[in-house]
Amino acid sequence: MPPLRDEGEAYARKLEAGVEVTAARYNGAIHDFSLLNTLKALCRLSR
Repeated sequence: MPPLRDEGEAYARKLEAGVEVTAARYNGAIHDFSLLNTLKALCRLSR
């Protein structure tokens, strides 16, 4: 299991004790996949 995923999910469980938390697991996704759209936009701007 990926350590960053496991640590993130454990952190979300701890936060749930005091605040509302939404955690999502995207199976098969690479680390930092959520930044890819931002990088794509930056590449377009740099042309």
